[in-house]
Amino acid sequence: MDRLLKLQGGIDEVLERQIQDEKQRWREILKRTIDVAKNLASQNLALRDHVETLDSDSPRNLLATLKLVSFYNTVISRHLRNVRENAGSVSYLLHDIRNEIFSLLTNAARDTIMNETNEAKYFGILLDSTHNISHTEQLAEVIRYVHFDLETGNATVKETFIKCVELDKKNAAGYEEIIPRSLEVDGFNFRDCRAQIYDKSAVMSGAISGVQTRLRETNLKAVFINYDNHTLNLAGTHASSPDPTLVTFFGTIYEVYVSLSAFTTR
Repeated sequence: MDRLLKLQGGIDEVLERQIQDEKQRWREILKRTIDVAKNLASQNLALRDHVETLDSDSPRNLLATLKLVSFYNTVISRHLRNVRENAGSVSYLLHDIRNEIFSLLTNAARDTIMNETNEAKYFGILLDSTHNISHTEQLAEVIRYVHFDLETGNATVKETFIKCVELDKKNAAGYEEIIPRSLEVDGFNFRDCRAQIYDKSAVMSGAISGVQTRLRETNLKAVFINYDNHTLNLAGTHASSPDPTLVTFFGTIYEVYVSLSAFTTR
């Protein structure tokens, strides 16, 4: 008995080892789950659907990828098998937990962006609005800045999506109110903005009462830059509209672009 106690320790030591083993197991599970989520997000792929389970006929990207990983990884394989065999057990795969994980990843990415933009100090804003599937008008907020790598000495121009903001009023006054406030919430000082990049719509680019003119009253150094790609797209659309052949041609080009943009850079 004494020898057994010396080899394995007392009850407290055995329980402590079990606790540490369990902690390590969950760390391994979460690490792999987070790695899958990060990979999907980096490819701009949706993470989940409204309703899904491991045994559904068509699980969405996150669960489907975890099921694929389980064929080659014993940690995930055992975990998914345990989830199936023990309904109601802790799985860290329920949507509430997954949303919390996604939120933590979002905050970590935002902190990295904020650190880089604070080092750069000056930035430009690229804004455009559209409605989502529920017909809620949203403003996409993108920040452009120069990141200087102290180790390599290289400077890189970066464009980073920050978030979507719901719009109550889609007019110049509404934009003027929400843009500086949204930037402030994200930790940006609008007075450090050096460029406003919008399309050519009168609401955004108007020289008398457009958004860019209104915001320059607050920050004269926030120069307006036309979003030329949007102008080129409009020119192509209007130029091709009289001829059905051209409409089909440009439509095909657009579909090819959409398909290619979904793939990783080769």
